[in-house]
Amino acid sequence: MSKRVSWLPIIAVLLLVAWLGIRSLNTNAIWYDEWSSIYTAVGSYTGPFSWATFIARKTLEPWQPPLHALVLAFWGNSVGWTAFALRSLPLFWGMLTVAWTYRLGYDLTRKSAASLKPSLVGLSAAIAVGASAFFIYYLHELRVYTFYAMFAAFALWSYWRMITTQQTWRTRIIFLLAITGLLYSHYFGLLGLGSLGLYHLIFPRKDRNWRWTLGLMLVAGVLFLPWFYVALHPLPNAQIGGDPILFASALDVGQIISRLLFMFSNGNIVLLGILLYFAVQSRSKAVWLLLFWLVVTVAVAVLGNIWLKIISEMRYLIMVWPVLAVLVGFGVAQLAKQKVTPYIILAIWGAVGIWTVINASPLMVAFHSPDSDTFNNSYANAFRVLPWQTLREVIQAHVQAGDALAYHRPDAVWAIEGVFDYYFYDIPIRRTILESLSGTDKDNEYLTSTLQFMSNAPRVWLAVDKTLPANFRLGTFKEALSQDYVSCGNMFDLPNMQLDLYARIPDSNTSAIGQFGDGVQGYLLESLPQSVSQPVRVLLGWKVASTVAPNTYSFALHIENASGQLVNQVDEGLPGRGYNCQWVQFPSGELPAGEYRVLATVYNWSTGDRLPGKSPAQPEPQDRLLVGTFQVH
Repeated sequence: MSKRVSWLPIIAVLLLVAWLGIRSLNTNAIWYDEWSSIYTAVGSYTGPFSWATFIARKTLEPWQPPLHALVLAFWGNSVGWTAFALRSLPLFWGMLTVAWTYRLGYDLTRKSAASLKPSLVGLSAAIAVGASAFFIYYLHELRVYTFYAMFAAFALWSYWRMITTQQTWRTRIIFLLAITGLLYSHYFGLLGLGSLGLYHLIFPRKDRNWRWTLGLMLVAGVLFLPWFYVALHPLPNAQIGGDPILFASALDVGQIISRLLFMFSNGNIVLLGILLYFAVQSRSKAVWLLLFWLVVTVAVAVLGNIWLKIISEMRYLIMVWPVLAVLVGFGVAQLAKQKVTPYIILAIWGAVGIWTVINASPLMVAFHSPDSDTFNNSYANAFRVLPWQTLREVIQAHVQAGDALAYHRPDAVWAIEGVFDYYFYDIPIRRTILESLSGTDKDNEYLTSTLQFMSNAPRVWLAVDKTLPANFRLGTFKEALSQDYVSCGNMFDLPNMQLDLYARIPDSNTSAIGQFGDGVQGYLLESLPQSVSQPVRVLLGWKVASTVAPNTYSFALHIENASGQLVNQVDEGLPGRGYNCQWVQFPSGELPAGEYRVLATVYNWSTGDRLPGKSPAQPEPQDRLLVGTFQVH
């Protein structure tokens, strides 16, 4: 196979992995941990970026080394802080991880297993990691994990070059950058470099290459010293129970090993075992390097977890994915020597992985919450997936001057405060989380706070988190609404959230469309946009006096073009006495580009007689009054 053609399979794998990642970049709203990434990078509304702010936030919340946050700060300030733009960064790191895993397998085979095909080992390794549903999940999570996995593959590849090729300054600089990046990407990178250092002390020949490699490892350790003091703080806090929930949810030895194998292989543990067995049969020096590194890294992590209780999620060990993948590659290539068609194995592995990713298999989603009642009753409820994008889209499309938005989240408010601000900081609306308002349910304390928040807002949006039972605050807020507001109906009702709109009862100072007859007043509660999409929707308020005969009148809205021709209309029954809010939607129908106006009339539905209408703009009696104008482009 020519060199040009030999690259086609890995390009196909990379394109497939890209598709699997891109399809989910904007599927879900960001959640607490992703918001935390933005916050520590001094991004979005928490900016503008300054070194002083960045250093202060990283030292106060040192749960991850600073490299990922620093790269994210540069990325966000370059491409923007939308969820889609930001999540393309972990996708990019994931693609690099797959590519470097291919190169790791290729180069290790070429230098240590002449009887095996380097391209087959590399391709099999790329498929093994690229079709892991667990790995694919993190391609669209704004977290450090694909960044960290990429540095693990990069570090092992550069180490192999250091001990098997003629070293140059370029080789040495690349190795130093790789291992320093591993340390500064995740604290578990210390395990990765430590295992590599132990292998280096025991096995390679002690020549000039060996001395240079050891020296550069020590230099990387020195370069990590500025952060080392900070790095010591999270571990003792976890060990002594600084976070009792995470402490209680830490995985035991059996859970760590079984989940590691299960999640990497998409449940194909038997197939994984067979491939690992045949990888060992290759008796390659590179395989022993990978096995030594894998066993020591996982063993130290497991033993450390017995004391520190810090592994509650398998993502902390995602750096072993490239190594397991290359071992799978060696196993596939070794089986190929036994006349077993490798592409059948790769097709099975890849098909199961793709099916798992696309269908969101419950077995693979299970990793998202550890098997701990303490965790499930605490953090799991805090981190429910919520439709923040839908809420933002509806509010942004309909917000009016003076509107207020209240969100009810009865527990774990800390988990959504930052996310709430992220999605609404740039929308001109007064907003709060109900649990942030002061007061208890005694002596009308909380009722007073809610009334102060509303403070004559013309409209109030009430969003309710349905993942947890409501508390007294929601009932009290609705009680406050009932004093001066009427419901305009439900805007959406999804499994985890609902949104309702309320309009303030108008007083004598509220501007109206006009008055029809002696007792009917109409109000436009949402300005018509300058440019509208199909179909046209109008929000009206009707104030009907007690003197108006019930069940007698209807109203109509007419759309006229610039020539005064009627092009669309809708008729509805006039609401009963009092004040009512009502959405009116015109029948669907394409309107040509141009200018249009909407007019309202009230008429006796049995006779067709229209009530005379008056408005400040039309003081003389008219049978129709102007509601507003819009354009279609």
